[in-house]
Amino acid sequence: MILLFCRFHVWDAMADQEPLGLGSAAKAFRPTASSVSKDVDDLRQKVTGMEERVEEQLSQLKDSLKSMLEEVLGTAAVSARLAETSPPPQLLDRDPYAQRTSVGQASGSSNESTRLKDLFERSRFEKTVRDAMKGNEITGPRDLKFMNTLTKWERCVEGFPPRWVREVVVYAFSGAAEHMFNAALLNGTLRVDASADERWNWAGQRFWSQATQDSVRVEYRGRKLKRDETLTSYHTDLRNLAAALQIPDTDLKVDFVEGLPKKYREMARLHANQQEYEGLLHELISNYGEKLEFSTYLKPTYGGARAQVVRAIEEDEYREISNFDEQSFAQAASQPSPADSVNAIAEAVARVLQASNVCFVCKQPGHWARECTDAAAKERQVGARTQFPTKDASGPGSA
Repeated sequence: MILLFCRFHVWDAMADQEPLGLGSAAKAFRPTASSVSKDVDDLRQKVTGMEERVEEQLSQLKDSLKSMLEEVLGTAAVSARLAETSPPPQLLDRDPYAQRTSVGQASGSSNESTRLKDLFERSRFEKTVRDAMKGNEITGPRDLKFMNTLTKWERCVEGFPPRWVREVVVYAFSGAAEHMFNAALLNGTLRVDASADERWNWAGQRFWSQATQDSVRVEYRGRKLKRDETLTSYHTDLRNLAAALQIPDTDLKVDFVEGLPKKYREMARLHANQQEYEGLLHELISNYGEKLEFSTYLKPTYGGARAQVVRAIEEDEYREISNFDEQSFAQAASQPSPADSVNAIAEAVARVLQASNVCFVCKQPGHWARECTDAAAKERQVGARTQFPTKDASGPGSA
């Protein structure tokens, strides 16, 4: 455009001078007032067309910059900067021949700036929630992080519009849980326009139902330190269960101490009164190491061979109970008790002794004379006693 104006002024200057060496013949080709006016009109039309093309290119450039800023930066500072920056001046407003007003354009620019600001604010909000949920996503049913993730999510979305909040619920899930959530939206199980509370209620029924909570609570109450288990593993597992059930640290420390072997509990209670839950683990490892010793537990038993059998059975039962979980505990409950085993041994010994006896009436093994059922043998024994009386039975005058 500047070149065109320069060319026009040079043309005007050259028109005032007589061409060199042309003389009177060249004067016939000098431009007239009408031709100059026509050229000026043509130039003005060309400039107007160029201004319209430049305005269109500026609009496209603005849209491109907006897309780039939305994808790359997405920060509050850029949003505030764009809101404070006035729109660039329009070339048509500077044209004295253009009969246009900038009132409508200023109003459109203001609305566009507001929409752009809302867009950046929403993008920043979604990015904040996504970053906060990384590493804390719910992966499926019975995920112990459910309540912890829900609490963090509620803190992130506090104070934002509900229509924004419901769209970021999906960021709290990953893996199988995310697949189930998206499938529920697609098949209509979960309404697309459902609020954030309704979406979380659906998730609670699928991933953290009351039955699941009861199962976790039973596991927590029965959690003890197992043989050959490190203190760190026991400490971490119990903490995760307590966090899932939202159990306070004071109760957690008591339950941790009660799960230790009996000879370590007194010292652990002293540390629990002075340390937090994390510090309690450090004190125990410093004093006793990662693995604690378990003493052999035996009840008083009878002597002899039976005592060895009962002792072996009790050791097996204690080993199973100390390493129990829900399945192994059910298996241990179905096994015979020590009393049943002792009775079985006594019955077997009685059968062996009874098999070695010989009846002196019928001369047959397996029973005593008082248990004999052979009537003929008993009659023969009675007849023999009558035929051959004893010395005491004959009396003093028998001789």
